[in-house]
Amino acid sequence: MSVLTTLRDTVVESGASEGATETFEYRCARCGASFEESKLKMTRVSCPGCTSTNVRATD
Repeated sequence: MSVLTTLRDTVVESGASEGATETFEYRCARCGASFEESKLKMTRVSCPGCTSTNVRATD
């Protein structure tokens, strides 16, 4: 688990990030999976299926 993931989870659990997160839809370039993820600014999103960080937000 990366430091940023740990920090993100801590902030989200504490509720301190109210209004600071948005939910986006993503598609993984490696495995093609589509998923939704709440993203804090300056954190990297990874695919829940294959853990690739080569993901793109969809419209």
